[in-house]
Amino acid sequence: MDIKILIKLFVYSFLLLFSSVSFSKEVVVRIVSKDLSADNELHQQYMNIGVEALKKQGINIKLEIVELTGGQSYKEKLPLAIMSGDIPDIIYDQYGYDKVMADQGILEDLTPYVAKSEHLQNAMWIHNKERLKNYPYLLRAHPPRIRIGTVRADWLEKAGMDEPQTLEDYYQMLKAFSESDFDENGSKDSFGLTMTGNTKRCDWIFNPAFGLGATWESNNGGYSHRYISENQKEKFAFYNKLYEEGILDPEFITDKWDVMEDKYYSGKAGMICGSIGLTMNVYQGKMDNVQGGHTPILALKPPADAFAPIDASKEERGYMISALSDVKDEAFAFLEYWASPDGLITEKLGLPGVHHTVSNGNYTLTEKHPTHEPLFYEPNIPAPVETFVPAATQSFNYASNMVTFDNKFAYPEELQAQADSAENIYWEYSYKFISGEIPLTDFDSYVETWLKSGGQDITDYANKVLK
Repeated sequence: MDIKILIKLFVYSFLLLFSSVSFSKEVVVRIVSKDLSADNELHQQYMNIGVEALKKQGINIKLEIVELTGGQSYKEKLPLAIMSGDIPDIIYDQYGYDKVMADQGILEDLTPYVAKSEHLQNAMWIHNKERLKNYPYLLRAHPPRIRIGTVRADWLEKAGMDEPQTLEDYYQMLKAFSESDFDENGSKDSFGLTMTGNTKRCDWIFNPAFGLGATWESNNGGYSHRYISENQKEKFAFYNKLYEEGILDPEFITDKWDVMEDKYYSGKAGMICGSIGLTMNVYQGKMDNVQGGHTPILALKPPADAFAPIDASKEERGYMISALSDVKDEAFAFLEYWASPDGLITEKLGLPGVHHTVSNGNYTLTEKHPTHEPLFYEPNIPAPVETFVPAATQSFNYASNMVTFDNKFAYPEELQAQADSAENIYWEYSYKFISGEIPLTDFDSYVETWLKSGGQDITDYANKVLK
């Protein structure tokens, strides 16, 4: 046989032999996220796990973590980068700028990607899927971002109380915390409850206790906003009572989340409200660290056996893919990897050798695991080993039975200013009623101000939409 023919046959056979192995051309996938830094060695290790896993699937990417410049914070830097035309393939946002990008046609509709996904659609919670149907640009697989009350178990025991069941139980518990020296510093200087800037955190559990449910309440054949409900007045009265009796920390209006948490860990506040799930792990780890030993915390049942309804109109935060990207499929493949069985090991257990170790297929969590926070998902799939402290498990159990959807909806651009104005009026008067700066006898005057400050306009629109 001719030598040239033999060479051609050899080359052809070689290509056939390796045809099952994909040597796809390496493509660059750029990602920007508030929680990612190119200078963080652990972040690089985290990302590399996903990159190497995709290579085994024949998806050859080079991941580039984009460091934003300009501005003082991620919230300021992201819009500047987008407006300059520097648009990464994968974008994380939690500040609402996604709506601007979506309106400009910059974001990819992720519905067909999720529909064809092997893992991600199974990792998403029910509300994640509902939100994706209503707003297909933000991707998340995370439990509902609702908050639950948490207290130290030893304080509850010192108070001689069981877990509170009713609103009155909550009041008596918080009062006991504020009137006792449970931190044993020789002074009654603790408050029963503290929050951050407003009452949003604890409204998750206290709103339903006052009959405050969906944003828009059915009223005489129409709809009115819960902000002007008589039940709202009763809730203000409850918070005002806590404030006047020294149970509610008066500094809550100016405190940030880190100050609130420090007060909890150090015994200056008996109860705070935090997100269900992983946040309870963080609280437990930090509580143990500050107290110098294991100090069990509890997640408490909401007093009305219900949480405030969650907004299903869109995700508040999440990952997006640029509609202008040339590597959309590769970008989605990277996002989906973290919902796969292998990806979940990292998401749930953290980095090997840092947050967990593995031997003969058995996983062991290290003492650093409580500090681990997943960079992408907290999916509706159990981990290979138990990763949640009892308080976190408690919070999930309560949430799984008590979550409902709100009837809230997005306002058109021409009504956004009115909606913002009405929202601002509510929070302004909220603090004034709670602190006693304005008496609750002026509630009707507040309602009138709220309606004149954009409330009537959004109410008229709501009655058109909801009917």
